[in-house]
Amino acid sequence: MTTTRRTLGLAVLVVVASVAVAGCGATQGPTPTPTPSGTTAAAGDATPAATAETGETTQTTPASPPPGVTADSVTDPAALVAAHVQTLSAQSFTVVTVRRTVDPDSGETRRRSETTWRIDPTGEFRGVYHWQLVQSPDESSGVAARQPPSEATTYRAGETIYRRTVRQSDQSTETESQSTDGRSTETDSPSTATGRETATGGETATGGETDSGQRVTFVQPTLVNSTPRLGPALHRRPIAAVGDANATDVTVERVTRDGESRYLISAALPGDRFRSNHSIELLVTPDGLVTEIYQRYESSFTGSVVERTVRFRAVGETTVDQPDWYDEAREATNNTSAG
Repeated sequence: MTTTRRTLGLAVLVVVASVAVAGCGATQGPTPTPTPSGTTAAAGDATPAATAETGETTQTTPASPPPGVTADSVTDPAALVAAHVQTLSAQSFTVVTVRRTVDPDSGETRRRSETTWRIDPTGEFRGVYHWQLVQSPDESSGVAARQPPSEATTYRAGETIYRRTVRQSDQSTETESQSTDGRSTETDSPSTATGRETATGGETATGGETDSGQRVTFVQPTLVNSTPRLGPALHRRPIAAVGDANATDVTVERVTRDGESRYLISAALPGDRFRSNHSIELLVTPDGLVTEIYQRYESSFTGSVVERTVRFRAVGETTVDQPDWYDEAREATNNTSAG
């Protein structure tokens, strides 16, 4: 199996939703932090440190591998997933997922979507889910170049949930239709590898068009169909995949990021009828929090290369506030009694 190795980078996304134009190159991160000798710190190496009082160099004990991980393998993926979940279940956090589809010949980006969860599970559950898409034109269909991206933002406070969808008004796909019971159904809602945003059983109202010709729709989805939930934001499945019985070329490397010890776990995953040459990398803290996930594979249908990067940030420091369109959503859905 042919795999492509890519070292997880250090970039921190500070904008809730940023877009990339078609034609940008592949996202690459810097190589592991070198030691003073110019080589990457290997797993199990002790790090010399000078004491403040004497100036003498002492040996510091390296951090132990994360739960379920040894110096050279993943022995218990369930333990690794559990440690990751435990860390995030009682703290606020932000997770950003970027998915790129790249033309295998030109290397140009055909499609780029970015998803941001801001989750606060402490007290009353609050969350914001934002999805944004940039898609390059399909020359064979005559689609106008660089159409503005579709967007969907869902805000949840307890069981009060609203979604705001923005589309170009001249796009042919409608954002809602009527189901047989008279309730609204979102037929083309954004999806991710970990969850799908729908509005079955909710109330829908159209907010009209903006000055830029965008069509704005507000939906009040049910809780079960709401994307701002802890489960989808945790990304358990790709974390567990590094311990799959069919995973090969599994490696564990101790590296340094921003002066902190991390473990870089890499593996080649088995292909299926949808993808081939599937590789994955995790960047993990010694206590088991996965801070970055990177996946790369080739589509079995189009031959395109798909890259997916997930970054967990602002753990314990994320705030989830009402969006500026909250009152407009309440009015549009006739739910003025909501808090």
